[in-house]
Amino acid sequence: MQVFALRMARYATPYRYRRRCTHWVGEYLAAMACENFGIHYRHVINWDDSETWTREEMEAEPWKRWTMYKSDLLCDFTSAHNGLAEYEPELSREREAPNGGYETVLLNLVKCCLRAACDVAASPSAGVLGWTVGDLRRMWKGRRIPDWVTADFEPAIATANDATPVWL
Repeated sequence: MQVFALRMARYATPYRYRRRCTHWVGEYLAAMACENFGIHYRHVINWDDSETWTREEMEAEPWKRWTMYKSDLLCDFTSAHNGLAEYEPELSREREAPNGGYETVLLNLVKCCLRAACDVAASPSAGVLGWTVGDLRRMWKGRRIPDWVTADFEPAIATANDATPVWL
């Protein structure tokens, strides 16, 4: 997952944000490592789902009733760690969105890189739009895209042209 997220930030985001997006994806991955998130990866189902405690596990250890999930949800982790964004003007800088609201461009790119990586590695849910087959090929710099990335795509990525959109 980490390799995919960093490669996506480095090669598949808009050029003006690449360096900063790569930096912040690394910061989020480091925060996850510091909080021992790696030991919980086996419980992660996808971006917004994780294994839940069974009734027997909750009865044996009552504290588990407070947390329902065996692992933090990745979507909650990135939202809760808006502490990174809260104190970093670069991540929390907003601009007007086309729909009339506001959006944080850099933070959205960072979250998209993390979500796409999780979904491709764990359970593809097609939750991230806006990338193409050409972006995936650039991420692997002329090498063959690994099977764990291409396994769930129809039609096969090997035969698709660079402009073909992909849902990650």
